[in-house]
Parts: sequence; structure tokens; C-alpha cells
Amino acid sequence: MHIRYRPTSFTEIIGNNILIKSLKDVLKNKPVRPILFVGPKGCAKTTLSYIVAKEFGGNNLELIERDCEDLSKVEDTRELIDRIFALTLFDTNKCIILDELHGLSLKSQEVLLKPLEFENIKNNILFIACTTEIKNIKETLLSRFIQYRVSPLSEKESLELLNRVCTGENISIPKWLQVLLIEKSEGIPRRLLTGLSKVKSVTDESEAKFLLDLNSIDESSEVLELFKMLLKGVDWKDIKKYLQIILKDNSPESIRISLMNLIGGRLSSDYLKYEEIPKLIEVYNILRNVNNIPEKASLQVDICKIVNIFKR
Repeated sequence: MHIRYRPTSFTEIIGNNILIKSLKDVLKNKPVRPILFVGPKGCAKTTLSYIVAKEFGGNNLELIERDCEDLSKVEDTRELIDRIFALTLFDTNKCIILDELHGLSLKSQEVLLKPLEFENIKNNILFIACTTEIKNIKETLLSRFIQYRVSPLSEKESLELLNRVCTGENISIPKWLQVLLIEKSEGIPRRLLTGLSKVKSVTDESEAKFLLDLNSIDESSEVLELFKMLLKGVDWKDIKKYLQIILKDNSPESIRISLMNLIGGRLSSDYLKYEEIPKLIEVYNILRNVNNIPEKASLQVDICKIVNIFKR
């Protein structure tokens, strides 16, 4: 749902009104100084980046998007800069979105300093960056950007978004579930909508609380479903079939880590049953202690052990 209802223009965004007004004013200027969005995961930093890029470039836009963890080598960063500043046959507007800016190595950050100096900024090029965290970014690099802190939604704004999506999806949920969703999402739009998709048919409040506690830790509905099957004591033959399906889109390591996170969420949940505690700790230790056989086979062996633990 969070992808289907992602805003595509400033008018569709709920919240952060002052920030949006400032962005509109900034985009009237040429050249536009680099823009940095700072805020928690899932608060719409990337969505804002796409909208700003669209407003800047219009129909004549070349959009380049890179995760900064892929630019740890100085050579990769230099190659990217060369591509951005390369001449084109047409007067194309170029926008580069640098996601997770804090993931750049210090040397790669230094490579960006000169291109981002105001006197080197061109009218047809805009740099946009996003980060959840600024402590690992050099102060000299931060000073090149206009910084915007993207705030979580208020309760009123969260309710507005929830009502918009429920109307669009023809979903009706009780008042207590609305309140719970807003409380557990903590103003994070993506968490609100992923949470809605997981609890929209739930009628038990304790179960809804449990699922929303997990939602704040792990957003993979496939791994969450696997975890619920394990807790229910589903037979190995059915678990095995489902595991083969989710391994097509999830690495064994990501499934293992997600299950460990889900166990942590279960242990801290009000929905926890006392007799589950020793089993959950035993399962966690199995997942943590990876053996030397290939990881996919290792995960399958460990899940088989876990099935037997929950069936005891």
C-alpha cells in the first residue's frame, strides 16, 4: 500500500507544510543549491526527492539514483561525477539522488566537495541527498547542502492519511484499530500503511498489538508469515514449501536476520506467553550460530530444527 499510495506531487503530500513551501521557493531559483533531506526511515525522504526532481527537470529530465553504500570506492564516485557533468546533445536537466549519504566513505565525501561548491553548480544540474543520520557526514560536505528535516506526521495527519487509503481500498476498520495503528506507527507514513496491510482483517486487539510491534522491526510480510507459521506449529512439509517460495526473493541471511528480529519483538510484546520464552531463546541461538555448510542449506536445516521445537 505504501508504494501504491506514494505521492507524486507536492499537493498529494500530507504534513511538512512549511518544508514544502520552502522547497517550492527554492526551486524558483537557478542554479538550485544541493538539497539534503534528513529524517527517520520511512518518513518520505525519497518520495520528496522524486517530486523535487520532477519539479526541477519537468519532461526533459535525466534522473540518476545511487545508494551511497555502492560508492565507497573513490573511483566509483569520480565516475559518477564525470557522468553528471558530461555534455549532452540536448539541453537536458540532470538530477542525481544520493540515498543514504552517510554511507559514503570519508574519501568519497571529499570527492564531492568541489563539484558541490556554489560556483561549480550548473543551472541544469541538481544534487539531492537523503540520510537518516548526519553524524558520519563531514561538516564541510553538510555545509554544501540546504538541509531539510522531514518530520513524522502528527496524529491528525496520520488519521488523514489512514482515511485516504482506507477509502481508496474500500477498507473499514474499527476506531480502536485506527487509534492503535496511529500510535504504533509513530508518525511514519510507511509504517502506518504497512501496518494497515497486516492488521486490516484482525479482530483481536492483542494480536493486532503483536503484529504492529513486529511491523516496527521488520516489514517483510513474507518472513512475518513464515514466523507466524512456525509459532502455530505448522508441519515441516508445509514450511518447506513456503520457504522455497520466499527464498526466490529473499537471501538466506536476510531471512535469518529477520527471524531473529521478530523473536526480539515477540519477547518484548504484551502478546507473549510465558511458556514461549525458553523456546524463543532456543530458536534465537540456533539462528545465530550459523554452521559451515552452504547458507541456503544451513537455513533449511535450522528451520527444520525450529519446527520441531515449536511442535514440542
